[in-house]
Amino acid sequence: MNLLGPDAVDAKRLREDVFRAADLIQAAPPGPIVLASQSDGAFLRAALGTIEAGRTLLPLDPSAPAREVAPFLEGAGLLLLDTETAERWTAPEGTGVRRIAPAARPSAWQRLLGRKRTIPTAFPACLAGHTPAAPAAPSRDDVGVLLRTSGTTSRPRLVPWRHSALRAQQDTLAAALQLGHDSRLMNLLPMHHIDGLVMGAMLAWRSGADLIRVGPRVVEDLAAVLDAIWRDDATHLIATPTLLALLLRAGEDLREVFSARRFRMVVSTAAPLPDPIWQRFEALTGRPVVNVYGLTETGNLFFAGPDDDSRQKGTVGSPRDCEVALMGEDGAPTPPEADGEIWIRGPSVMQHYTDGESPLTDGWYPTGDVGRRVGGCYAIVGRVKAMISVGGLKVAPNEVSQTLLLHPGVRDARVYSEPDTILGERVVATVVPEEPGSIDVQALTDWLRDHLSEHKLPRTIYMADHVSRGPTGKPVARAEGSAMEQVMALAARTFRTPADQLTPSTRPGDVPGWDSLGHLDFVVALEDVFGIRVTARELVRLRSLADAIGLVESHVGA
Repeated sequence: MNLLGPDAVDAKRLREDVFRAADLIQAAPPGPIVLASQSDGAFLRAALGTIEAGRTLLPLDPSAPAREVAPFLEGAGLLLLDTETAERWTAPEGTGVRRIAPAARPSAWQRLLGRKRTIPTAFPACLAGHTPAAPAAPSRDDVGVLLRTSGTTSRPRLVPWRHSALRAQQDTLAAALQLGHDSRLMNLLPMHHIDGLVMGAMLAWRSGADLIRVGPRVVEDLAAVLDAIWRDDATHLIATPTLLALLLRAGEDLREVFSARRFRMVVSTAAPLPDPIWQRFEALTGRPVVNVYGLTETGNLFFAGPDDDSRQKGTVGSPRDCEVALMGEDGAPTPPEADGEIWIRGPSVMQHYTDGESPLTDGWYPTGDVGRRVGGCYAIVGRVKAMISVGGLKVAPNEVSQTLLLHPGVRDARVYSEPDTILGERVVATVVPEEPGSIDVQALTDWLRDHLSEHKLPRTIYMADHVSRGPTGKPVARAEGSAMEQVMALAARTFRTPADQLTPSTRPGDVPGWDSLGHLDFVVALEDVFGIRVTARELVRLRSLADAIGLVESHVGA
């Protein structure tokens, strides 16, 4: 396995460093090895070294606030943290901290004097002082990785992934994505995320494929992503639907990038894939998009593609290496034609959380997602807790909004509920027409009647020039003031940062909230609030709040 990208390292050196890291980690006191780093090279060495040492890896987001991660640091055997993260987090008393920093090198003056270089203490440079360890042989039931999840509640908790489950998941992924030693996976998800770690670093290590990473600023530098796909001869691109939507802004340029002879497929994961993005990406690139579905508690077990039978748009495809059931509210299987909560049972499904609580029923994990059978495939139509109850009949907001988006005159739509004195709740929609004033509400309702049952029809449809991305879908009010004042206020809300800490010269990374995810939220918020569309060229040039102000002024004036 070679690592390609800014932290590139060849297979021989990487393997040696991984087993040197295993020697370091084997000597750590008992407890999970906490790893938090934005450095792909350092993270890869430490994560794989932990697995090969037979220890338990606990990857965390290095930008997470100290209070949020504090409960997960208790009982750790060692903290491997970026220097900036180590300064913000408080290590439990007696827990060792190894800082991650670029490899130290002797200065030119030291080399001139012939002074002997001392071995640095920071990771990974400190590996020079370790001898490659022999691989450990953990049992099937030993825990290899702990992953954060909200579980079936909003309370953050840890999911233990046993070595047997990790191997089962990697075997499923390798077969479904048709991996071989000649594969090159470009994975754009953070490595502390299950789909960045298990479907990225660990999958490449186990299958012998190469791994391509482009660094932590994926959203801010999409041009680098496209360059790397071509330059590094990628065979697979693994990304979220949102990142695919942003890549679509490159337009016809995508066709050339993905025309490389060895490129095989795009893999969409971690969130629902809207049909328009799926269809347009395939049309522009000429490559299949594989829609993947799974949870931290189960692993990815549904694949829409790459085979034609399972690659049905609007679905998550068919299950692999697991059993699936659709269950009603009474806990019994639903009739074949009825929707139901998706329950999964299989070798990669979790057994319990670290607190000992198990959500399983006879080995079945209830996902909280409402599914529908579509031939041999399954479609996700909503969340159990997000369902709207109209006189006792359940309505999935996502199903209604996706149906609205099929109308040729609808550009965007959000569906939500409002209280109803008789029915309990009623379905409401906010719709953005392609052209202002082009949609008649009654005509749209009549059109919906041909696609949805009567109880699913919105009782009220609002027309707007844009809709929010928030949970209600109601229109967002624009702040008062100049373009500069509005953009600065929007940035403060998006990044959850005091306004007095922001200036026009503020750039990504200058404040805690402006990471890749924050950058994406900011772009979407600019489009929503100002009713504009940020082009690929503008997106690449958006590198400060001053750029954002100029962008808004160019579209709507000062």
